[in-house]
Amino acid sequence: MQGSLEAHVETLFRRQNQVSGQVMMLLMEEQSSSELDQLENAEQLMLSACKPLNEYAVLERDNQKISLIQKQYALDSINPCEAQTKKLEIMLKNYLSGD
Repeated sequence: MQGSLEAHVETLFRRQNQVSGQVMMLLMEEQSSSELDQLENAEQLMLSACKPLNEYAVLERDNQKISLIQKQYALDSINPCEAQTKKLEIMLKNYLSGD
């Protein structure tokens, strides 16, 4: 991946890690509720959507050989990953604000 695409992917990777961390902290601190269950489910959907992108990032970080198929799966996962990350960010913001 080149230039601005790399920067976009890195930003997306950081966003998903941030919201995952926030959900994890809430699950450890808060009592179980249907809202927390919804956050946890949304997190699982995000992780699933982002899996090819995250696997690619790990291979790249470790200087491993990356096949064209792996690269294409990663590229194809960017939009679904971003959509699920944004959905979880909104849900988390609403939960934290009490909406």
